[in-house]
Amino acid sequence: MDDRCTDICPIVAHEIADAYHDLGPTAAEVDFVSVNVNAEHHAPATLVSFIHVHGNGIGTVPRFFYVTGQPGALRQVWSDFGITVHLERGKVFHSEGMYFIAPGGAERYQATPFANMRKDGTGWLPPATIAQWGQGIAKFARKAAG
Repeated sequence: MDDRCTDICPIVAHEIADAYHDLGPTAAEVDFVSVNVNAEHHAPATLVSFIHVHGNGIGTVPRFFYVTGQPGALRQVWSDFGITVHLERGKVFHSEGMYFIAPGGAERYQATPFANMRKDGTGWLPPATIAQWGQGIAKFARKAAG
């Protein structure tokens, strides 16, 4: 996730918030973790602002963690999870991946989120599609939780 992103990141944040609310009692067993893909902006205060101001409800998820760190540490996490990131004309481009990891640390499922793009470069999906993704995330999170 990139706190400066205007395409897929805010949509995925919305889907995660929906998933959390769809989980019901299982939500207490699920952690949602996003990794910062913008090494230029890695200060925790910046990310907290994104979560609560532009995070489309992700700030309501008590077990949401936004992992950040120094650029070298972030690059290692990206490498470990096969995330590609590059900077072009001041804009961060990154691959998208969602991993469902079981309590013991084993990867159970992987998904690739998507968004449609408007001419101005912002992303969008119809609300019903965002809700469906939230339901799907909740379904696989339940399975991964055990």
